[in-house]
Amino acid sequence: MNKLTRISLQNLQALKQMYSADRVKNVVTINAITNILDRIEKTPDLEERVEFLSLSDSWKQNGTLLIKNDSRIYFNTLENSPYESVKNALDEIKIKDEITFVSISDKFRPILKDFLWYNGLETTFEQGTVGYFMSKEDIKSLPDPILPKDLEFRPLSLDNVDEINKEMPREGGDNLDYIKNTILQKETIGIFEKSSNELLGWCLAMDYCSLGMGVVKSNLKRSGLGTCLIFKLSKQIAAKKNIDLNGNVIHGHPTSHKFIQKLGGRKFDTFTWLTAKPKMLEGASRFGLFQIVY
Repeated sequence: MNKLTRISLQNLQALKQMYSADRVKNVVTINAITNILDRIEKTPDLEERVEFLSLSDSWKQNGTLLIKNDSRIYFNTLENSPYESVKNALDEIKIKDEITFVSISDKFRPILKDFLWYNGLETTFEQGTVGYFMSKEDIKSLPDPILPKDLEFRPLSLDNVDEINKEMPREGGDNLDYIKNTILQKETIGIFEKSSNELLGWCLAMDYCSLGMGVVKSNLKRSGLGTCLIFKLSKQIAAKKNIDLNGNVIHGHPTSHKFIQKLGGRKFDTFTWLTAKPKMLEGASRFGLFQIVY
């Protein structure tokens, strides 16, 4: 019987090469492998927490990959519908607590919904996005953003964690650890006032090399600084890592879609981001509502 086993870090390069045959369609998976391997190099302890999983060595035939990073899961495959290897891999996951599926292609939505139903999980958050592919060649050719003379770009530091945390959503509580790890392990950029060293705005690279939003202080909205941040971080990542980028925009939000298209972004897929937790049985169901009656 096949069981989920770890793919060695050495074999991940071969798997990445398989996905690289179509760098547009598979940009999320390519960047997931690239980004996490880079993070493990900077923080070796991360290797214990992040699992690259496959059913035995089946990845060599179908490219099926499941990445488990604490409570977050990403998966993909190179096989055609009905994606049996994905179904079989998900069947091996044991869910005890809340779990989040990140950047899951909508071609897998029926499989994902069946997984939730069979495991008695209820959805607590669900968001759909459009995925945009941005080639490294296009990004590198973008003009360098120009700031007013009294401002400058600088990477973020741990001194900025508390301030960024105040501005982030708190559905799951404080984001301190997440922000610290992002600053230490990923690409970031901030805009600072030279004279006072005040942080005026920032942009973080998210998991799988997707770009986060350009965040600026409320009194500077519509100043164009958010655009400068995203342009700057895009060029920084493309130059340092020599990779294509993927960006996600929530369905609707026409202004955001137009903006990422200005970066050269091309739609290539739609995605689901979903959090679920085990359902609590209530009332009669606790006392045998589902038992066989005879």
